[in-house]
Amino acid sequence: MMMIRRITAAAVLMALAGSPAAAQLPSLPFPKDMPPPVPSAKAAPGQKLTPEAQLLSPEDFAARRKLGAFIACLNGVTGIIPNLARPYRDAFRAVSKDPVNGLDRTSYTWMYQSKFLFHGPETMGHPPTQECADRLTAAVAQPPADEPLDTLSTAYAADLRKLDVLAPKVEAYYNGKDFRDDGMAQGREMNAEYDPLLQRLLAEGHEMFVLTRAQEAVLQQRRLDGIERLDGKQLRWQANAFMVQARTTLDGLQALVAAKKVTKPAVFALVTPLEARFAEASDYAAAHPEENNDDMNLWAKIADHSYGADLMTAAKQARRDADTPGSTGKVSDDAERMAYCFRNMLDYTNSSKR
Repeated sequence: MMMIRRITAAAVLMALAGSPAAAQLPSLPFPKDMPPPVPSAKAAPGQKLTPEAQLLSPEDFAARRKLGAFIACLNGVTGIIPNLARPYRDAFRAVSKDPVNGLDRTSYTWMYQSKFLFHGPETMGHPPTQECADRLTAAVAQPPADEPLDTLSTAYAADLRKLDVLAPKVEAYYNGKDFRDDGMAQGREMNAEYDPLLQRLLAEGHEMFVLTRAQEAVLQQRRLDGIERLDGKQLRWQANAFMVQARTTLDGLQALVAAKKVTKPAVFALVTPLEARFAEASDYAAAHPEENNDDMNLWAKIADHSYGADLMTAAKQARRDADTPGSTGKVSDDAERMAYCFRNMLDYTNSSKR
């Protein structure tokens, strides 16, 4: 299935190497849903722009559409669940020890975070849990069948619906400081269901992330191959090839950081192809202005905004930092900056015509 996105399955599995209940989601959220763009861009004289649906086989095109529905849900909800789970656990432990003053010594922003989850319509770009669950259920019903992602998504949707019911009750209990009246009796009763639910959602979200990323990487490469086969290495190919390489480089850097295996040769091997790809695309665009005269094409959106240049600056800095003391922390910061830029470039990708 498809899209351009973040961290590798290997990196996610490294993050899950410890207790599944303690695992946290990677820092970069899913890209926004990227349905096949409307093939409305105007081709330059002599330029061919094959419609999007023809770049993939019918089976892959259907798989891409289905994967987009999964990613649209995960974009909005999965990245917020850790912000609900971690502070909740802190609050529960503190109040269990001291029902009178315990909550005052913790941060319970998880109550604020829950507002992003349960109250719609979309809040700050995040669909509420009910909408996410509905999207997953609808996507599972679409062909092609996709196991184990279909089964996992069905379980995740069911748990989201449980969260939709239970979390507001937990929030009201803590907001009203009812634990001061009952000595935390109801709090412990709700925790027996609520904490395992949050941990299941964390683990399910991770696994969905691994599966969608792996499928997406395959489909993105097939789409790129389709552009080359049908249209050649024109600007459309150059821009998409850069995005694929940027994703690959970012995946690799995050995997090195997660494994604490940041070395100069390993970082160089990841960053050098990205530098070459950016240079090739830039040179091609300069040599073929007739293909770069529409501000809705992807390369214009990458090159005419700072995020493409900023991503490259962060990647080069990672190369420099890899050979310095404290390289893991520094490269981690560089990768975070790259992730921020890449996430914004995805917004351009989603709105481009090519």
